[in-house]
Amino acid sequence: MDYASKGKVRQCHNAALEYNAVDSVTGKSSGPLPLRRPSIITYDGLPLSSGGAHALRGRSPLAALAQVRHFISSCTDCVQPQKASVEVITGANVPAEFSVPLMERLTADLRAPRHHGSYGSGNTAHFWPVAAAQIDALVELIEQASPLPVMPYRLQPITVGAVFKFHLLDAHSGAVLPWQGGAFYGNFSAVPGQLLGESHLYARISGRSTVSLFLSFPFEDVSEELLTTAGFVRAHLPFALSPNHWKRWRLTKNGKGYVGRRLPPQQLAAFH
Repeated sequence: MDYASKGKVRQCHNAALEYNAVDSVTGKSSGPLPLRRPSIITYDGLPLSSGGAHALRGRSPLAALAQVRHFISSCTDCVQPQKASVEVITGANVPAEFSVPLMERLTADLRAPRHHGSYGSGNTAHFWPVAAAQIDALVELIEQASPLPVMPYRLQPITVGAVFKFHLLDAHSGAVLPWQGGAFYGNFSAVPGQLLGESHLYARISGRSTVSLFLSFPFEDVSEELLTTAGFVRAHLPFALSPNHWKRWRLTKNGKGYVGRRLPPQQLAAFH
């Protein structure tokens, strides 16, 4: 399926998942409103208590970027990341002969960094927002600079970050699966910054690359459809999905929120 087709499927499919609310007094339609779904299943990979992210295989930044794009193009309706940045760390744990020429080049290409942060005593992080079209050149820069200086706590002296927000596709038809989007779940926050019904992937590409992701599988229970979709997703990811980080969220009795309960690992053993 090409990207144009993906966009059409997403637009048409979501339009079909609405109903017209009728005013009880006038009898007139007040416009389309989303249905509130009774339950949904999510995967959180990984919580901070479990490391915060999945590690990608290998040390090649270009290979890591290709692995991420393979999943995005195969399993989602996303065309490019909605947000991207490059980060450089300078200071006590990074040799000046590495960081100084790098900072000079990026400042010349991207102007002065927008933000500064701190990584412990004597280390400063510099951030530049970048366009999606600039990602390849920046990752190639990291590849050429490898092997990168070793830093404590698995920090990387230069990293390209990219955030992808998307809907999951049907494993057989390639169409967007129904009932995805925060509005179908009352815009309920499952974890800070993440709504039920929405999915995202945050990739950090460097000498050691990682991916954190939150996946909303729009199924009410552990079913053949869920296992098929989860297996489809797993087959296109460069790492295994942990059986310990799945939840089923159920609508509360008052209909105002959701309660999440961890799924027993054995229920999801079929595709791990």
